[in-house]
Amino acid sequence: MKIKTILLFVCTLFLMPFVSTAQKKEPKKPAKIIYKSVKVETKEVKLDAQNILSEKEVTKFKLTVTNNTKDFIIIKPNECNFKSESGEVAPKDKKRISVRPLDSENKVIKCENTDGNSMYEYNITFQGTGFYKSENSATVPMDDFSIPPAQTIIEEGDFKIELESSYTQSDVQWRAKFKITYTGDGLGIVEARKITGLTNVGENLVNMNKEDIFALEKGETETIVTIFKTIKPMIMLWNDALKSANLAKLEPIVLQFEQDPSVK
Repeated sequence: MKIKTILLFVCTLFLMPFVSTAQKKEPKKPAKIIYKSVKVETKEVKLDAQNILSEKEVTKFKLTVTNNTKDFIIIKPNECNFKSESGEVAPKDKKRISVRPLDSENKVIKCENTDGNSMYEYNITFQGTGFYKSENSATVPMDDFSIPPAQTIIEEGDFKIELESSYTQSDVQWRAKFKITYTGDGLGIVEARKITGLTNVGENLVNMNKEDIFALEKGETETIVTIFKTIKPMIMLWNDALKSANLAKLEPIVLQFEQDPSVK
């Protein structure tokens, strides 16, 4: 009996380290994983990915896009995707990024992680398959617009223009507000500062409102305001303020996100 007791005691001592090891908890996973910043440049764009992180529910980063061209660059996030050993996930954001010629824009790009398709814990490949460039832009001729207005709607080519308001201000200037809708299948480009005026006595006027150039896709609407330093009747000349262009898809741009071991 004593021998059995001694043997049992010895066995217990021998097994204790293994039992203790088995009961140890697995290391706690970090709440978020940080990745190294990435910069990539092509002929058309420079991409700068910063603040890249992955959490259990979401993976995201701040993307700055610099346009190297004299055309518009359009990025559609929902046509891109994140890829890891776990699978692929596309962003749900359908709001495009529109980058003016030789300008920069930034946006946070993110995807939702699920049990079946998660970027969390993995190195990630971001596949930029939703990049476009405008090309072959052509001026859309528009009828001259009289102020005070004799009409409120103009439809020419791929554009519909509706007058929303027209009035004099402080007896020194005419102001007119227009709603512009693009109806084409490509990209509508609007540069309101190219609109000029001509008074009934032959005086040439510039649009004092120097709004930035912008782009519209099919069905999109934006407003512009023209300001002319006169209260005399005048004709507004659209010149080459409205253009329609094709959208050409660029080759996919790939960003590799590697975990940054220096950040805990």
